[in-house]
Amino acid sequence: MDKSEGMVIMPIIEWDKKGCEKCRKGWLSGNPPKEIAISEERWATLHKCDYCNTYWEGFLKNADIANEEIIKKYYPEVYKKEFK
Repeated sequence: MDKSEGMVIMPIIEWDKKGCEKCRKGWLSGNPPKEIAISEERWATLHKCDYCNTYWEGFLKNADIANEEIIKKYYPEVYKKEFK
C-alpha cells in the first residue's frame, strides 16, 4: 500500500472483484450497504455489507472498499468494535 503524506491509499481493484454482487448493485442503484460510521476528516461514510461483510467507504461521487488499516485510522470506534 502506498502511504503518501500520511494518507492511506488503497490499490486499484476492478469493480467486479469488490464485495459481492448484492453490495455492488446496491451502490449502483443508490441503495448502498448499511452505514455504520462517518469520517469528517475524509468526508466519507463507512458501510458494511450484510451479505459478504465487506467494508465500503462512500464518498460524494464514488465508493470503494475499505481495509482494516483505513478503518483503524479513520474509524477507530468501528475498529475497536469489529477487529478486537
